[in-house]
Amino acid sequence: MTLLDAMTEHLGPLESWPTYILQNLFIDHPSPTNNSRLRMVISFLYGNDVPLETAYDFYIACSGLTGAAARFVIEQTKEWYSQWHRSKLRRHS
Repeated sequence: MTLLDAMTEHLGPLESWPTYILQNLFIDHPSPTNNSRLRMVISFLYGNDVPLETAYDFYIACSGLTGAAARFVIEQTKEWYSQWHRSKLRRHS
């Protein structure tokens, strides 16, 4: 199963995803001081029950990030998923 197949299992057809999510998957280059768009996408994925590793792998594949930038996405995604998991009664944005 491809990464895209796994994502469409969770989120439905690509055409049904919010436009802002698709835009931010392909145009954003997050950093520690500029991660609001990354958070928006990861929040959407978490809220739709996309598994942690699938979420960051898909984001990295779409954005074309490598090296330190990819590691940042992985670590930040792990941190947010952990925070959101611990506080299920609060909004995760």
